[in-house]
Amino acid sequence: MESTDEPLQLFLRQKKYAVDVGDKRLQAMASKAMVNLYDKQGAYEKALAECEHLMAAADAVGDVPLMAESYATMASLLSSQLALLMQRGGSRFQDTINQLTQKRDDVCAKYKVLYDTGKLHPSLRRQDVDRVVLLPWE
Repeated sequence: MESTDEPLQLFLRQKKYAVDVGDKRLQAMASKAMVNLYDKQGAYEKALAECEHLMAAADAVGDVPLMAESYATMASLLSSQLALLMQRGGSRFQDTINQLTQKRDDVCAKYKVLYDTGKLHPSLRRQDVDRVVLLPWE
């Protein structure tokens, strides 16, 4: 095992444990870390596959900020993959480019729904003031 594989092995064990005990939040956190590792390594296919797991786990938990982050991460990964395919000769990969573009648009639409419904905005709360303290000005 190479030293670069050690963090990945740790997160794989964390994800396996989370699946075994049925903890979707822990599973989402492990998937999030794995997506970041795969993305840094340039392993976009693995990052995309793991990001699918992240999106599913975030949806299952109902954690809106994590859902938004997973959608944004997926859109970013798809954009990176699209740029790479276009750089390698876009006309040869036109069907794949069309599929990835559609998938990116779908993910962006999910993010927009979260934004439009106000779930991403922190709710403003009025907090009553119970006392005022005057400090001497020097």
